[in-house]
Amino acid sequence: MNKKEQEKQLLELKQAWQFVMGSNQGRMVIQNILDLCGHGMSPFVNGGTNATIKNVGMQDVGRLIANAAMAHAFDDYIKLMKEGNEHG
Repeated sequence: MNKKEQEKQLLELKQAWQFVMGSNQGRMVIQNILDLCGHGMSPFVNGGTNATIKNVGMQDVGRLIANAAMAHAFDDYIKLMKEGNEHG
């Protein structure tokens, strides 16, 4: 893939994130995914090492999703955080 194709793909990805994050339903789905990943929670549980390792991996996925949302749709990510605080 050449540089022009990469730039086009990045722009399309940014637009897709903005589309998803620009609606209440899209932000709700992203928030649900972050919740399922345990984003913002402690990975340590009373289940031992295997459960902790699993939680760390899930949280890393959540971190990657949150970082992508921030990078591509920062204002809408802030909305998502505010909406999360209002609902729970």
